[in-house]
Amino acid sequence: MLDVRWVIVCGVTVVLVWALFARLLGSRRISAPMVMVLGGMVVGAASPLVQASSSAPLTLDLAVASSVLNGPVAEQIAEVILALVLFVDSFEIRRGVFGHEPRIAARLLGVALPLGLALGLGLGVLLFPQVSPAVVLVLVCAVMPTDLAPAAGILKDARLPERVRNVLNVESGYNDGLVAPVFVFALTLAGSRSHASTPQAALEEAVPAALIAVAVGVAVGGLAGLGMRRSVAGDLSTTHALRYGVVCLPLLTYALASEAHGNGFVAAFVAGIAFRSARGEAAHREVELSEDVAALASYVMWFVLGVCSVLVLGAVGSWPVLVFGLAALTVLRIVPVVLALLGSSLSWWDRWLVAPLVADHYARRAAARGRER
Repeated sequence: MLDVRWVIVCGVTVVLVWALFARLLGSRRISAPMVMVLGGMVVGAASPLVQASSSAPLTLDLAVASSVLNGPVAEQIAEVILALVLFVDSFEIRRGVFGHEPRIAARLLGVALPLGLALGLGLGVLLFPQVSPAVVLVLVCAVMPTDLAPAAGILKDARLPERVRNVLNVESGYNDGLVAPVFVFALTLAGSRSHASTPQAALEEAVPAALIAVAVGVAVGGLAGLGMRRSVAGDLSTTHALRYGVVCLPLLTYALASEAHGNGFVAAFVAGIAFRSARGEAAHREVELSEDVAALASYVMWFVLGVCSVLVLGAVGSWPVLVFGLAALTVLRIVPVVLALLGSSLSWWDRWLVAPLVADHYARRAAARGRER
């Protein structure tokens, strides 16, 4: 079994190495999440779990590792990190509810995202017939929403049309928050701690939880935004001090929503929107510390993902897993986006750019043709 202290040492070492070469790696389109995942995979590959000669010790150790990762402490840490990340994600849109391209963003979030989830669920049920549809839906909700963290540089690449970058920014900022209620519904239906054994019963638990979350998020975020606005107007505090308060907002919102039997993730996301609306443009300056904390916390999660990916693939790797993974990265993302953008004002090349996480080869080709136009 891996020594937890050794994993921590390796993780912080990888962060330090990335920090020393961040500019060099960035110029080669190698982002921090990529480095963290690779470092985690190296640590996972070097562990006794992968080097076990027989399947019995591997299965036993993997079960122990699973019990640690699914333990209450690890679960709470992951949930707090996700709440913080969702809070920060809500700040990605700087103009209106759907940014500079509201119609296109609405197509992506209202058509492409649900269609991608439906296609992913259908493929997952076909590839994993031994797994319940509720568990497959949990998996789909985890892998389908676009996370541009591994390719964040694309949002600052001047070679890409500005409207394309704006649309990607909005879509990646909202998708996790919108999928969170579906994710909780799937967990409620599949989880052993819930009494919901049917979709209707799961909805009866998930819908009130979402409504409570919205109420808590609006209240906490809105009141905090108004309070900080009055504090600054009365010269009672500083931007530096307020940044620490903003870091506490998603944690407070998550805790209050959970105590009220609401969805803490949705509450944190809504709190970010409410806070930004009440505080105004100054909110983007005051959330900078939260962004750094969320980034560092997410690096930890990327490292753990790298470690776990090697362990899991070494134990349960099979062709259905590989097919589903490849489909989730390509077809299941591209097809819904292209269909949702039919009849839009975006050119065909721009539509291929907007398709979440399309291979970088296609992105560069489309950008080059855009410059030629």
